[in-house]
Amino acid sequence: MLFNSFSFLLFLLLVLFFYYLVPNRVRNYILLLSSYSFYGFWNWKFLGLIIITTITSFYCGIYLEKKKNNLILKKALLIFCLILNLGILSFFKYFNFFIDSLNRLFTIIGFGKIPNFIEILLPVGISFYTIQAISYVIDIYRNQIPPSRNISNFALYISFFPQLVAGPIERFKNLMTQIEQARTVSLDQLKAGFFYILWGYYLKVVIADNCAVIANCVFDSPEYYTGFSLLLGVFAFSLQIYGDFGGYSFIALGISKLF
Repeated sequence: MLFNSFSFLLFLLLVLFFYYLVPNRVRNYILLLSSYSFYGFWNWKFLGLIIITTITSFYCGIYLEKKKNNLILKKALLIFCLILNLGILSFFKYFNFFIDSLNRLFTIIGFGKIPNFIEILLPVGISFYTIQAISYVIDIYRNQIPPSRNISNFALYISFFPQLVAGPIERFKNLMTQIEQARTVSLDQLKAGFFYILWGYYLKVVIADNCAVIANCVFDSPEYYTGFSLLLGVFAFSLQIYGDFGGYSFIALGISKLF
């Protein structure tokens, strides 16, 4: 469910409708259910990963606070949480790359290829929510923030759907403060939100997608282009990257202001 798809716009309208319909005390549950539904739309099987990351980081944070005077146990808890989260991230992000690299090496030295019995799919947004969870645990370890005591609010901090897929990565003390407090939306916020959303769509659809056409043409067959054309291709690719990440970030900011 891409931000620039009709299905996402329909999903957003439904979430906003129910969000404004319910009282303040229920709104976080609406956002959490919406976030899990949004993530499950990509592949519901990967919901287990984000739940594992959420539960592990939540309870590690609580025990880090309880054992703050026991430096050995405190370090052990931090290392455990880091190994688990980074292990999951590394496995899904680099397993296929590792097998392909080994097969290329074995081909060069004359060995047979390693049979790849499974093709690992990369879960959407895994880098963003993993880094967000790790930053939370490290902040508690450094005694910079208290741990969350509300697991549903913490789950929303990890999975908040506007910034789940492409960021921006948010620090716990900034986002959780807004999650925990009662929220009202002013007219100025709505105006700013719609402006950010429109600007984000402009960066993504007009800038990034059109620059992608130029960059792909040049990079697919670089031997047919002059040096100047190749430089233009590099410049177009740079604008494409900026438009993609900038566009998604502005859309995420705009949607968040609507809530």
